[in-house]
Amino acid sequence: MIPLENHGLIIRELRKLQGLSVRKAACRIHRSIGWLSEFENAKGTARLTEAEFDRIVAIFDGSRHKSMFRTCLTNHKLKGL
Repeated sequence: MIPLENHGLIIRELRKLQGLSVRKAACRIHRSIGWLSEFENAKGTARLTEAEFDRIVAIFDGSRHKSMFRTCLTNHKLKGL
């Protein structure tokens, strides 16, 4: 299971893999641009449930990229050192 604080990072990477702008991705997942930006950057009050996270991952075809989740999180943590 991916810790909740990392969900935004995963969503952002999946969005980029799909070649989607924040605007197009927000439209596709039926959320506002502001919410998606806030969520991806772990700012403000944007939150979601595990079920909603799974729904968005499915929309971004994330099932075929699940193996990259751990690498993505590790690289992100290394950048912060």
